[in-house]
Amino acid sequence: MESLAYPVKKKFHSKRVEEEDTALERFIDIWENQVDQEKIAEMYSWYTKRLHECIRADGQITRY
Repeated sequence: MESLAYPVKKKFHSKRVEEEDTALERFIDIWENQVDQEKIAEMYSWYTKRLHECIRADGQITRY
């Protein structure tokens, strides 16, 4: 998820925001309209598979 944090932070901090409500609206706009939602869905799917694989292996080494 850290690979998504930098682009979101860069877009968010490109414009100064004074009020907390405005900042939240700006963040929501960036997240929903400027971040690739398909990429987020793919990452979610991959991390879910990865987590289940680790659980099945009882925390032992997996192919990842």
